Parts: sequence; C-alpha cells; structure tokens
Amino acid sequence: FVECAVPLSHGPTDADMQLTSTSNWTGANSTLAKQTTVAEVFMGSRSLSVTLTAAAGYAESGLVNMGQSEEGVAFAIGKADTGTGIFRILDGGGNTIESVSFTQEHWLLIRKQFNLDATDEQARLRLLGTDNNDQIDWGPDWIVRQNEPFFYLPSWIDERFKVKGVARARFRQAG
Repeated sequence: FVECAVPLSHGPTDADMQLTSTSNWTGANSTLAKQTTVAEVFMGSRSLSVTLTAAAGYAESGLVNMGQSEEGVAFAIGKADTGTGIFRILDGGGNTIESVSFTQEHWLLIRKQFNLDATDEQARLRLLGTDNNDQIDWGPDWIVRQNEPFFYLPSWIDERFKVKGVARARFRQAG
C-alpha cells in the first residue's frame, strides 16, 4: 500500500502519473517509462521518465476541453536528472501558449496561468527536454479550468475510506 496525494484537476488523463502504462502520453524523439524508484517519484507510486533520443524530444498529453477564451492554470512537478526540462502549454492546434524551462535536479513545482484565444477550446501539456540523452522526471502535470469549481476524483477512488482528506497547499520556495 502507498499513500497518494492527488492534485485536483480537470485533466489530462493520467495527470497524477499513477497509471502503470504510458499510453496516455505520446512520445516523440523520446523513450517514455513509468518508474517506481522512491528517489525518482515525487508522490504516489509512479512518475514519468522522459529520456530524449534526439534533440527536442517530448511527451505530450491528450487534449483537455475548455471554453473559448477561457483562463486556466497549468501545473507540473518535475526535475531534470540530465539536461534541461521544459514544461509547455499548447492550444488545441499545437501552438505554444506558455513555456517554462529548468535545469534543477530537485523536484520543482511549476505553476503557469494561461488564456485561450477566442477560437480555441482545448489545451494540452508537452513535457520536453532540449538535447539528445536529456532525462527528465515528471510527477503530476495537470490543468485547472479557473471558472470550474467541480473536480472528478481518480477512478481508483471507488470507496469512501480511500479518501483520507482534502488539503490545500501553498508552495513558498522558488526553484
């Protein structure tokens, strides 16, 4: 048994990285693997390892539906074991909305507000590196729609006793 802290989110699928497979994340110029080594997992029992096989490799989430011109906040928890990690928010057409890069090998929380254009109704997350052989570990990566106060719990929470509590966190240290 493992105690998991799961961020409340509106997507994408496997935002908490707790599924055993990588099928909800699409890779390009990279090898994706779920890892369970304690030092490589921020919270829960798994994280996503993205190892680049060529420059600008990445893992990409599925689309998250949003309203036109909607404001959202995207979050990521990651660490760059080797090279530079990049957390990117894309619109439904694949255009970059926001991007944050880091080289820190200690777990780092990234929070980035974004706005969709009047014609956009979807967003997705892209978890990148910069150079061949970069290796970036990713904990939860998620999107919150600012104007939607309701959240669905993960499907594995199917009994009342599986929820210990709901908490709010405020991170106070910048990376």
